[in-house]
Amino acid sequence: MNRFPYQKLLEVKEKLKDKKVKELYNFFETLEKITGSIKDTEEEINKQYRYMEGSLCGSDFSVLKDYIYYLEEKRMLYLKEKRDIQKRIEDMRHEIINIVKEIKMFENIKSKRLKAFLKEERKNQRKHLDSLGLRKEKNFP
Repeated sequence: MNRFPYQKLLEVKEKLKDKKVKELYNFFETLEKITGSIKDTEEEINKQYRYMEGSLCGSDFSVLKDYIYYLEEKRMLYLKEKRDIQKRIEDMRHEIINIVKEIKMFENIKSKRLKAFLKEERKNQRKHLDSLGLRKEKNFP
């Protein structure tokens, strides 16, 4: 049988799928790190608020207030980054699903072509065997 005409494309799609899956895992690792950073920042904010409840002089209060503001801004940036990563993860999942669908389609085509080839081969073998049988009958009266 001739080589499957879409075999190279199928191989490329498989490699692309593997690459996208690796990228997806990298996104999950990044998301985990960002989530940890958000948690750490929130803990630091809460710690500073608890510290603020104690008795402070005016300059300490002002410095602490500015630091909390900085931490809140940092937390907001982490949250934005987390949303961006989550969107990229969702987009990557859709890409992988589409690639898997394409791979499945090519595999179905390949399977159908193989079945058709095997059917044709069996048909040719039967014809050949029938012709051998007819020649034998002609040779033996």
